Amino acid sequence: MGAAFRAYLPMNEDLLIKARVVDFVENAMRHHFQDGSFRFYDATLLVILEPKNLQGRKLAIYHDKNERIDDVWRQVNSILEFKISQKLLSKMDALFTGALKELRSFPLQN
Repeated sequence: MGAAFRAYLPMNEDLLIKARVVDFVENAMRHHFQDGSFRFYDATLLVILEPKNLQGRKLAIYHDKNERIDDVWRQVNSILEFKISQKLLSKMDALFTGALKELRSFPLQN
């Protein structure tokens, strides 16, 4: 999807994403630092619903354990909408919450 995806999207613009939460995993990633310390990150796993050309693509959004995580990130079937740089989205399937802008949530969908 990489080259074809990049060919049709201007990379300097934000893309509006609508996605469904499919899982929340505590301590999903552990980062080791050179001094021997480490940090855990929780992850919200999403499936993109919109835009149509990205429908079905999976994203992992990592949360620093020190940041407050709203319940919408933890609730399976929550619908989230946010903006993200097309440049970031074209290169990665795993991002940190700092990459997302203008988060909105919608009522739970069963």
